[in-house]
Amino acid sequence: MTNLVDRPSSGRGDRRRAQLVQAGVELLCEGGWPAVTTRAVAARADTNPGVIHYHFGGLPGLHCAVARQTCELVISPLVTMFLDAPDTRTALR
Repeated sequence: MTNLVDRPSSGRGDRRRAQLVQAGVELLCEGGWPAVTTRAVAARADTNPGVIHYHFGGLPGLHCAVARQTCELVISPLVTMFLDAPDTRTALR
């Protein structure tokens, strides 16, 4: 995963970033983009807001990571289903 902030990669850091993104995805599902705030994500992930700045360079970087993850969760399965369908009619059903 490419981050806006150039930080050394570690297993612990990767897990923390994944936790923050997951918290952002959950909040996005519950309340849309207005719900995905630095404080709300930090609270959901049981950490402090500064960690978001450290890992993502701030809220815009976190929003990008949340959007990427959401696309992976929602759009990728649809694309796979369309590509695996034997014909257009079957895909659209």
